[in-house]
Amino acid sequence: MFRVRRSGVCVAVAVVLCVAASAVFAADLMDTAMKQRDLSMFVKAVHAAGLAGDLKGTGPFTVFAPSDAAFNRLPKATLRALMEPKNKKKLAAILKYHLINGSAMADKIKKMRGGSMIVTIEGRRITITHGPSGVFVNGVKVTMTDIKASNGVIHVIDGVLMPPKK
Repeated sequence: MFRVRRSGVCVAVAVVLCVAASAVFAADLMDTAMKQRDLSMFVKAVHAAGLAGDLKGTGPFTVFAPSDAAFNRLPKATLRALMEPKNKKKLAAILKYHLINGSAMADKIKKMRGGSMIVTIEGRRITITHGPSGVFVNGVKVTMTDIKASNGVIHVIDGVLMPPKK
């Protein structure tokens, strides 16, 4: 005869409920970016641009997030100027150029035709290309993919995308 102790059943139920709750309350894009060691400059820029609330929104969004190394390759004077409050709109436009509507996982991006153009949240197009050394966004290499969040996905890139002048 099979006997189950009540305390064992309670523990099993509690574990199932915790796993289910963690799936429902997964971190949003902003919280997920904050947990990534190589995205601290991106997180600072998002805060400086006043976009943290947007990355906590319902989405879904795909974020091509520049790594810390990418930000560090910008001229120091340029980076310093972009982070000043008086340049908040300009910084926001640059960061919105890194966001697209929808959650595009790496397998979906890899299936796009080479040279596929996608409209960003900022309203301009970025180009996705493929080569023997990987996937590129406007010529900038995607270095890490599929960092999942409750409201989208983050792909890390090794450069800062600058929107073309109007």
